[in-house]
Amino acid sequence: MEQLINSGLSIKDALEISSLINKKNDNISNILYQQIQKGTSFANAVNQMDTIFPSVYRGIISVGDKVGSVEKIFPRLRLYLETQKKLKDKLMGAMLYPLIVLITAFLVFIAMIFFVFPKLKMMFIEFGGEAASLLEKNISRMETGFIVFFIIILIIVLSIITLKIVAKTNKGLKLFLDSFILHIPLFGKFLTYLETLHFSFAMETLISGGITIEDSIQESEFVLTNSAYKEALEDVKNRITRGESLSEAFAIHEKIFPDYMIKWMMVGEKSGKPEHVFSQLRNYFQNEIDLYTTKFMALIEPALIILIGLFLIVLIINVIVPVFSLYGSIL
Repeated sequence: MEQLINSGLSIKDALEISSLINKKNDNISNILYQQIQKGTSFANAVNQMDTIFPSVYRGIISVGDKVGSVEKIFPRLRLYLETQKKLKDKLMGAMLYPLIVLITAFLVFIAMIFFVFPKLKMMFIEFGGEAASLLEKNISRMETGFIVFFIIILIIVLSIITLKIVAKTNKGLKLFLDSFILHIPLFGKFLTYLETLHFSFAMETLISGGITIEDSIQESEFVLTNSAYKEALEDVKNRITRGESLSEAFAIHEKIFPDYMIKWMMVGEKSGKPEHVFSQLRNYFQNEIDLYTTKFMALIEPALIILIGLFLIVLIINVIVPVFSLYGSIL
């Protein structure tokens, strides 16, 4: 789309050409083109396809619509999507290795519980004696522990799924859960930085397009996903409307907004160039997110080694040692 628009075509013409390249009826370009043919704006057509386009994508398009130049938003949208892709690739790269190791270890443990341990129990029960009895008890404890662990994990997963479903219709519950998530150590900070990056990107675009601070804050909420962060921004907008300064309004919610962000709001007030402040914030939080991802990748491997090591220690103490003791008593 960006290449077609840069060649001088309108959004409508670019969508028409894009839909002709891929003639399938369910082609996204074709659906958007048909909506525009009916008189729907490009931003509204994108917003109607909420199952295809993520909220941030739809929000940035809406920002371009408010500025009055959706065509000019595509280079910024490409920059944003490229940045997000790099971040996702980093996270996937960091998670893929530990996931493979953990899934493999889980499957091996299941095989041991249901196939290896029962045969060991039957084999050593025949020998009798204290060592055989100890081995049988240890294996039974490990089997019970595994079942309890599996039930706990299942309950947690089902609870999370249930809460997410209920939160879609219960705004109070969604607000509580989103607020709780923002205060989870490490993960909450990462999510706050991610939301601040989205917010800064939208604000930079809106203010540079001539939109007022109050209206920019209101419109930038479209690119956010956390309702607690959104509510804090709504209060900030109301306080600014009542005459409070930008930095004072943000400082009220210091538990939500990062300290670095509040300090740069003060800089923006003194310089009179808020769009430059949000550009600085966007770059800063992009770098912070990259740093967080790099640190996570550096920590995950030793953490995984420790976890596998603990599993082996439990296995040695509960199974291997009693087996050697039993063989020693037989010999």
